[in-house]
Amino acid sequence: MADRHLIEIETRITYQEAAVQELSDIVSRQQLEIDRLSRLCRDLASQLAGQADPAGGASPAEHEVPPHY
Repeated sequence: MADRHLIEIETRITYQEAAVQELSDIVSRQQLEIDRLSRLCRDLASQLAGQADPAGGASPAEHEVPPHY
């Protein structure tokens, strides 16, 4: 009876170790994806900041009425 109980415990530990390793791999992949997306967001924010008018407002040409009006 003690042998069967010990085997059951060892089996559970083996499955738990496999589950922990799988979760660790998933978390690692997710962190890589988070890092990639963070860089992408930073790059996009930088591009948007570079396109903004340094004076903070829109250029006068943006508010002019087109010639056909």
